[in-house]
Order: sequence, then C-alpha cells, then structure tokens
Amino acid sequence: MRNDFLTIPDAPNYEINSQLICRNKKTGYVLKKHRDKNGSPYYSIRKVNQKIFCRSPKFFRRAAKAAADVHSTFVPIYSLDNKYEINRAGVVRNVATKIVLKTKANGKCVSIQLSAHKYISRAIADLLWEAHGKIIERRFRPCPCFAESNASKFFFDNLTQCAHFLAPKVFLSFTTLKNYLGRRDASIGEWEITYLTSAPPSPRLEVHELNREARRMKKLDEELGL
Repeated sequence: MRNDFLTIPDAPNYEINSQLICRNKKTGYVLKKHRDKNGSPYYSIRKVNQKIFCRSPKFFRRAAKAAADVHSTFVPIYSLDNKYEINRAGVVRNVATKIVLKTKANGKCVSIQLSAHKYISRAIADLLWEAHGKIIERRFRPCPCFAESNASKFFFDNLTQCAHFLAPKVFLSFTTLKNYLGRRDASIGEWEITYLTSAPPSPRLEVHELNREARRMKKLDEELGL
C-alpha cells in the first residue's frame, strides 16, 4: 500500500492515496468500496457535520490533491457562474469535481459545459485576464500561401483567404478546409498548397503578375489544344 495519503477536504477524518484506497486517519481502518447499480465503485464517507455523502474514489482523490496543492492558485471564473476555476498556468477545472478540462486549438481554448446540451468555447487568454489579470502575449502570425492547380497559381495573405477561395472549387466546407490548411496539408483535391514562413516582398504586385501569367499560359495551352 502506497503511503502517499492525502486528507479529503470535505471529510478531514479520512484520507486517500494514489491507489484510491481510503482509510480513517485516526484508526487506520480501510473503507470498503461499494458498487452502484451500474457497477461503478464509490465510497460512503461521513462528513464532520455527520452527513454521509457518496462519491467515486477518483473524485475523492482529485479533491484531496487539489486541497493539498498550495501552489495551485486556482481562482473561480465569475463569468462562468463560479462553476469553473483557473490557475495562473492556464489550467481550467470544474470547481465541484476538480476535473481538469481538456484544451483545444493547440491549448488556446477550452470547451465549457453550461447545461446538459449547451457548450461554449472560451479562450484561455481571456479567462486568465478575467481571473488573474494576466495578459498572454498573442504570437499568432498569418501564414501566407500559394494554391496551384494546372496552370493557375494564386497567392493568399493567410489561410482563411485560401479556405474561402478553395471551398467552392473542391466542394468542401470552409471549416474543413481551415483544418486541412491548419495542419499544413500539401495538397487538397487537385490543388497544391505551398506555405510560406513570411510574405514575399511586394506581395500584391507579385500576385497580379503571377495570376496574369497563369491566365496567359492557360489560354495558350487551350489554343494549342493541350
């Protein structure tokens, strides 16, 4: 049995370790796990006010770890009715269950459940500013790219422009195309995509020149029957 027991905050007379073994702190008596009708385990523990409450072993362990972490600096998020909290590292968790929410968009957002069938997406940076007054430097930079098919080649300042351009041509939704471009797919349908680390000098001039040259070459191929 591992001796990494932590006190359960709602029932300070009990403690639980990483193996989810729960015991009475004074007597050392190990509690027996019960099973609900679905077969899921739970402990029945008496609070200080003598009320008994039942929760899963994982719930008690999460609550104990959260209470023991004096450096967590978790602060409730007012705009989410104080049902969720966030620390200065940008970790968001449920206040009641202590379950940490998974991040999306490369760790920039979290999906918040407001009700049984309603979810919203919130930026980590906005939540940090609200709860801790901490500003995250935004390092997003547009990614210019070329889209080329046959004799046509087009330049775009960012991936959003490219997605709007390709949507009616490859019969895919704008969102799907943004995902493909975001993961830097080299080709989408008949279009070859070239991603640039920075925009070429005088991009507007080069765009017009490239598009004009592409149209000229395409017209010449049609005249020659190619």
